[in-house]
Amino acid sequence: MISGNVAKRIDSDRLESSEHRHDPGHVGQILKKLAAELELLPGQLRAAARFVLANPKDVALKTMREQAGLAGVSHSTMVRFAEWLGFGGYTELKAVFADWLRQNADNGSEQVSFSSELTSADVENAADWLRWEVARLGAQPNIERNLLAAELLAGARRVISVGIGPQLAVANHFTEVLRSLGHTAFVFDAAQQSVTHGLKDIGPRDAILAISMEPFTKQTLAVARYARRRGAQIVAIVDCLQSPIEQYAQAIIVTAQSESRFQSMAPIIASVEILAALVEQSTISSQPKEYDVARSLPSEPRRSRSVPST
Repeated sequence: MISGNVAKRIDSDRLESSEHRHDPGHVGQILKKLAAELELLPGQLRAAARFVLANPKDVALKTMREQAGLAGVSHSTMVRFAEWLGFGGYTELKAVFADWLRQNADNGSEQVSFSSELTSADVENAADWLRWEVARLGAQPNIERNLLAAELLAGARRVISVGIGPQLAVANHFTEVLRSLGHTAFVFDAAQQSVTHGLKDIGPRDAILAISMEPFTKQTLAVARYARRRGAQIVAIVDCLQSPIEQYAQAIIVTAQSESRFQSMAPIIASVEILAALVEQSTISSQPKEYDVARSLPSEPRRSRSVPST
């Protein structure tokens, strides 16, 4: 069942002319729309959108049923997805992507051949996916989430960044950035440190930045549980809203859920750098502007100092 808001977007999309929808250049607009509105879609349509974002070439080359299988949805969902974008059916959507792929080939784009048969289009697709996922961090509803998270972190006495494995490197990076801005911050390695020992003095004036990606780690979850019990504020960076750490966090920032076999760090790094920029701005805004106030006051005329008579 498609919600009323989604239905309105379908109607607005269908206002586009048929000629414009079949323009190969329209693929870029389609992908930007998907990146911006991904989190607003119902679950099955979101899965279809994720597949198209990550695999635009497969939309052109594979059958609809093959794509549905790879996306983990039914073929009827793929049809509804095409209709949501304003097409009469999935065949029309597939034709636009096929024209886009054909146009790229006709433009004489040099293809670099490897034993794995990779082409320059594969490089472009990977770069585009990263660009769209990073751009999506600045779209609704992540805007409100980032603002709330930055407010919590900026007002904390200390910020403890928690990670494990490759996520620990991002936690280290965020900590170094905060220190360079004059904040008290340190890193907690959830895999190596004891929660009760390393965070024994944590309290309500402290904040935790927990980076928790699939597969969810028990150690990071244990840190969040303990810190919340001690009254600390929790900000979590996750790759899906179903993360169990959500129950302990006051602010949740959702990054990309990778479609590849490895976890991309780019959206996570982008998330912490957006947070760092907002924390810096929040800190600057909260500083007293004594100098500006003093300059704005009217100056009194100087009085000549009288010499006392003898």
